[in-house]
Amino acid sequence: MIWKSVVGKLWATIIGLVALVLIALSLFLTQFFDRFYYQQESNDLERLGTAVVQVLSTNSNQSLAFQNVSQLIEGEDRRLVVLDSTDDLTSPTADSDILLDPRVQEGWTGKKVIFRDYFKVERNGENKLVDMLVVAIPYEKNNQKKLVVLYESLTAVTETIKGTKSLILYAAGLGILLTTIFAFFFIHAHHPSSLADERGGRPDRQRRL
Repeated sequence: MIWKSVVGKLWATIIGLVALVLIALSLFLTQFFDRFYYQQESNDLERLGTAVVQVLSTNSNQSLAFQNVSQLIEGEDRRLVVLDSTDDLTSPTADSDILLDPRVQEGWTGKKVIFRDYFKVERNGENKLVDMLVVAIPYEKNNQKKLVVLYESLTAVTETIKGTKSLILYAAGLGILLTTIFAFFFIHAHHPSSLADERGGRPDRQRRL
């Protein structure tokens, strides 16, 4: 049987090593890309938030400034909200889960807040749990505390990581397939019948003796 042969055991060993290496590589690359893209997005969103604060804090017409800024930075997966201390957040809105998060509320203490978490977001008429990056930066205008909240979906990052995992799985499948083909080819080339044919074609030295 193939499992009892040397080639079979070698095949199983190679398959195990390939699977082990690819699993370790998948875990490493997943964590690396996740940290890398998260850091990049965090820095970009923080810079945007800081720029928004500078524009709003130096502009006398807050509504016009907010409108201009939001048109520039808002997109399909990114939202901008500016709060002041008099806003009533008890009424449920699309942003309630994010704006009422205790970590966002820490921004009122005067410190910059950056975090990542899953929130329910309405997409195509359905509430879906989405991986979100949130930045909250406080500022003061006319002796009134305000809070700039920027948040965006990390769906693109998640899809990139999924694509990387798929490539690794394809590579694993290809490696296993090639190893299997090589193993069976090697077994066929060294099949006992072929060895018997080779022996049959040789002169029997013992008989001559």
